Amino acid sequence: MCQGFLRLCQFVRSNGFNPSDGCVYVFYDRSRNLLKLLHWERCGFVMYHKQMAQGCLSGKIMQQPPGFYELRWDELVLYIVKV
Repeated sequence: MCQGFLRLCQFVRSNGFNPSDGCVYVFYDRSRNLLKLLHWERCGFVMYHKQMAQGCLSGKIMQQPPGFYELRWDELVLYIVKV
């Protein structure tokens, strides 16, 4: 999780996606208590970093095999806020 903008963009591109397409790409660590969100805005990338003080991400995310998944914005917010 110590990767920056360029490394995360490279990872997104290597999986056939365009990091500047306006989608939010979510990355989390094994313990599910550290999140990074990568998002393209008008003139550059924005990265949100959240260290969970208590708990971790919902187990519902972990039930799926590793990969890229499409989530609605409200689902993403619930996963991040529900700790």
